[in-house]
Amino acid sequence: MKETIYFIAALPMPIGGVTVYNQRKLSVLKNEYNVIHLGTNKSNLINFLFIIIFSKKEVIISSMNFILIFLNFFSLNRHVTFIDHNASRYFNSLNFLTRLIYKFSLNKAKKIVIVDDYLKNNYKIFGNKLNFKVESAFIPPVVSDIDNIIKKYPIEIRNLKYRNCVIASISKPYLNVDGEDVYNSELILECFEKLALSYRDVYFVVGLSDVSRDSKYAEKILDKAENLSLNNKNIFILKNGTELWPLFEKGLIYFRPTLTDGDSITLREAIHFGCKSLVSDVVPRPKEAILFNFKRDKALSKLEGILENLNVSY
Repeated sequence: MKETIYFIAALPMPIGGVTVYNQRKLSVLKNEYNVIHLGTNKSNLINFLFIIIFSKKEVIISSMNFILIFLNFFSLNRHVTFIDHNASRYFNSLNFLTRLIYKFSLNKAKKIVIVDDYLKNNYKIFGNKLNFKVESAFIPPVVSDIDNIIKKYPIEIRNLKYRNCVIASISKPYLNVDGEDVYNSELILECFEKLALSYRDVYFVVGLSDVSRDSKYAEKILDKAENLSLNNKNIFILKNGTELWPLFEKGLIYFRPTLTDGDSITLREAIHFGCKSLVSDVVPRPKEAILFNFKRDKALSKLEGILENLNVSY
């Protein structure tokens, strides 16, 4: 009989990198355990209370949600594993009391899974006694799902059989506390707009996971993306978490100019399927990626250089 464990993780729509990981991780865990899955929504608060504090069964939490951290502060058993996808980048902004709660709670965790080794730097404020495990967030997709995914693509891309695509992804257009767009959405759209005029036989595809218009900036980006798609026959917007990985096997370039990152699943997918990847150098990247600095280098020139080396015709 399989051992029972709890997996606490968000599986909402639209799908972003973390929720893609959660879906795939849940499938993997089910092969070995009897998994009881709970979403991170507040309606499960009573369940969280008893599971985290009193249960002796293993608990895996794919989140750094403060409520879950707080409950583990009172745990009677060292049985909780937290998975950090890059939420730890906010630790330095925590106030003194919250920082203490995190420190003592994380020290009571069975282990903390981080998706890349450099994330350990974010935990220095809590001392050096934490139990870490480095584990890539990349779990290969189930290739048999490909037909259901490509049905969601525009007919033009399906007919092209993905051979001449330059691809980018934006989980959600939003500004950080410094007023900067984490995904560099405007840069992506500006580059694609200019390249689409020169490379008529190349399709430029932007995956937009979250299209909720919950800020003026999101409105601006979504309006621009939709206008580009309407006015350019070779620019396409895939919305609501439509998965991009089927494009990568024969795609030309994956472009990811983010201001920060964890272990990007989309980048790992691009590399896994052999698609050249141009990415910002803001964090350590896989050795297969082509790096650029968006403050010093011109992304447009970098993209054009790769297309020229691939002998892509105008």
